[in-house]
Amino acid sequence: MKNKTSSKRIQTRTAGVFYKEIISDSNKVVDKVYGIRYLDEDGQERLKTIGKYSEGIREQYCKQKRDEIV
Repeated sequence: MKNKTSSKRIQTRTAGVFYKEIISDSNKVVDKVYGIRYLDEDGQERLKTIGKYSEGIREQYCKQKRDEIV
């Protein structure tokens, strides 16, 4: 069984935090991968993957990580 990650980023209620769905062969959502988006010191947009929902990563944790970086 091979899972694939959706190419669509889904915005959460928290600014700069998004997730992508991991979809199984039978087109069922089996997990989420959280990431953050921010501007670096040069003004360029950066995307960083934080982790999977199944590993305990939640929206609030991603917000903390984004706040540390920004």
